[in-house]
Amino acid sequence: MTSGKQENHEDINVLELRNYLLKPNLADTFSHYFRSKFVAPMNELGGYTLGEFKISGMNDRFVWLRGFTDMKTRVKFLNDFYINSPAWKQDGK
Repeated sequence: MTSGKQENHEDINVLELRNYLLKPNLADTFSHYFRSKFVAPMNELGGYTLGEFKISGMNDRFVWLRGFTDMKTRVKFLNDFYINSPAWKQDGK
């Protein structure tokens, strides 16, 4: 398993483990797309990308960790990012 993590200075009290099943051989492509389109906008809204993982021998998995200061911040983030953010409106699927 390999990891790429984002630095932040917030106290993380809520942690999500996200596991995406992709089409075969798309893990690297999706990882690049994810980092280039969504990491910075999510971090700006309080949804911190804490780690991204590749599972050896599995080219169809994208696993990552997202953290929040608390549940109130998480609920606000979900609305702000998935409903209102230009990044998700333009590049989310």
